Amino acid sequence: MADKASGSIRAQQNKIKQQMRADIEGTQSIADQLTGKQPIGSKRLQTANTTKKKPTTPEKVDTKKLEKFIDFMEESYKTTTNKVEITRKI
Repeated sequence: MADKASGSIRAQQNKIKQQMRADIEGTQSIADQLTGKQPIGSKRLQTANTTKKKPTTPEKVDTKKLEKFIDFMEESYKTTTNKVEITRKI
């Protein structure tokens, strides 16, 4: 039990540390922009997580299936709102 508790505490501490790092980097970026060290609107280069994503090819969409799905979603929305109205009246 102690191992699980200490593990979850460590996980929470790591999350807090990551958030603090992100806050510090954001603050530093703003300071650099205000002092002119970094152009406004540009983002700092991140050293971590620099894996390149493969370009994705857009999938072909079957418009008939999409139209049927949209109709289905509209009908289900109407029926749920009708059920809500009926239950409100009761």
